[in-house]
Amino acid sequence: MREFNATRVELITILSMHLAGYYQETATGLADLRDTILGGRSNTLDLIWAHAVE
Repeated sequence: MREFNATRVELITILSMHLAGYYQETATGLADLRDTILGGRSNTLDLIWAHAVE
């Protein structure tokens, strides 16, 4: 954990650069990536509200 903690700034910087390149090449953004990862799954909070309404 200490090693990761010491290198996290470098990791975040590299990840940010790669994501920026991805967004530029695909003309997408963070919201699009989130939608791809979630694959249309329902948001937990939305499910809770739906059950409360019922």
